[in-house]
Amino acid sequence: MDDHLGGESSNRKPKLKKLSKTSLRLRGWMEYRIRRSSKPWVHVRLQSFCDLTGKTLRTAKRCLNALREDQNDLVIRTINQDGVWKIVASTCQRLHGLQRSEPFSESESGKKQIVTK
Repeated sequence: MDDHLGGESSNRKPKLKKLSKTSLRLRGWMEYRIRRSSKPWVHVRLQSFCDLTGKTLRTAKRCLNALREDQNDLVIRTINQDGVWKIVASTCQRLHGLQRSEPFSESESGKKQIVTK
């Protein structure tokens, strides 16, 4: 008798979603900017990425969402700073070295800022 009911097989691996070339390029661009920055979080300007690569903003947003769902070293957060939504990114290794985990909930001027994933 088969121990697996319903036709389930134990030798199947979960499907990993393969990142597109543009997603990989966006990840590399973000990692490069993080390495070059002296600050723990870098402001990700998708329009700059689009101007550099010739891709559309819609494609860049889709790739950013794919990177958020992918298991990688990037930490991507969206913050509302002075009524303007911004995307910031860092790496787990960098944040661990600096003993930081999330962007501050207050700006330097003391104003509250909203931090979302």
